Amino acid sequence: MVHSVELLFDADTEARLRRIWADLAAADVSGRVPTGRPHVTVAVAERIAPDVDELLLPIARQLPLPCSVGAPLLFGQSNAVLARLIVPTSELLALHAAVHRVCGPHLRPGPLPHSLPGHWTPHVTLARRIEG
Repeated sequence: MVHSVELLFDADTEARLRRIWADLAAADVSGRVPTGRPHVTVAVAERIAPDVDELLLPIARQLPLPCSVGAPLLFGQSNAVLARLIVPTSELLALHAAVHRVCGPHLRPGPLPHSLPGHWTPHVTLARRIEG
């Protein structure tokens, strides 16, 4: 199990994303539709020390940020992840970099590479384990 720092959506956007999840489930998509809340993961590691929560408070004060939900994406080829892009604005990228500056020393054994600034694709997952 990994730990993560996540951004949540406003109520209207969350409701729209949940409708997409419901439509995918009703269409019997060959993957697994998420069961938690729609979110954007900004940092992820095997373990994040709990004292990072307080350190992130100044960054959290920058929220909410406007966002645009963009095009569909597939990550991987077999057992792929179906997602929608979160259009990366300069504000979102700056917030992401700030989270990593603060969290870096508290991520054990270190951040997962795909979550690092310069390697991160902001997205919201729609379904996992989509077959080719």
